Amino acid sequence: MLTSKQLNVRIAGVRRSTKAFRANIQELLIECAAHAYCDGQTTPFKNLYDAANGADRLGMARWAKSYGFSIIKADGKVGLMRDAKAKADFADGDALIAYLTAVDPATQQLANCELWFDMGNTTAKIAQDVDLAASLIALAKKMTKAKEAGKQVIAERVAVTAALKLVQEAV
Repeated sequence: MLTSKQLNVRIAGVRRSTKAFRANIQELLIECAAHAYCDGQTTPFKNLYDAANGADRLGMARWAKSYGFSIIKADGKVGLMRDAKAKADFADGDALIAYLTAVDPATQQLANCELWFDMGNTTAKIAQDVDLAASLIALAKKMTKAKEAGKQVIAERVAVTAALKLVQEAV
């Protein structure tokens, strides 16, 4: 087992590498946006999305839709948002990159786009989501506790089957 000091050193390393990882993805997203804008190429977004397995790909997908003229579809394919591209007015890809990387001097934040990793799920949103496995575990614990307390757990087969069917339909 690591000591607290060793653990903190390793956590600091993760913090540094995560910061570099996020910056690298942001830069690549902006470059992918320039390719989508200039020549309609969405393959770079697809390749980056696939390569970033384990990252917040929902944030990446939202960024691509908001700023990258691309939409990542449910099947993982990436489509060009032709209307958004047509409405944009940049001289070339470099002008788009300059626009997306411009920093507001007052806040030292990006002026014209969000950071991709701020566009994913928040902790509050995740807490509101329904986790089926966690709900079933909680139910099993509740049933076990009731049985241990001498209470009856009613499990009528027809009613349970109907309830499970409703759960399957809801997922």
